[in-house]
Amino acid sequence: DARLGNIPFRFVDTHLEAFGRLLAGLEESGYVQMEKTYKGKLPLTLLTLTATGRAAFEQYRETLKRALNAGSR
Repeated sequence: DARLGNIPFRFVDTHLEAFGRLLAGLEESGYVQMEKTYKGKLPLTLLTLTATGRAAFEQYRETLKRALNAGSR
């Protein structure tokens, strides 16, 4: 990808590993369902938000709205 420019591979690999751990944690918590597949010869990870994940996200949004509204008073 041309947008990456001259970023060292170690930097990219480290961040991809951290992102992979984050996704695995979300899956272990039941927030997402992960499917690893291929598109042609390229690996592809598909994520689906579960009912538990959607409920947690909605609760987070409501909490954030209340905090923002309280701060604007």
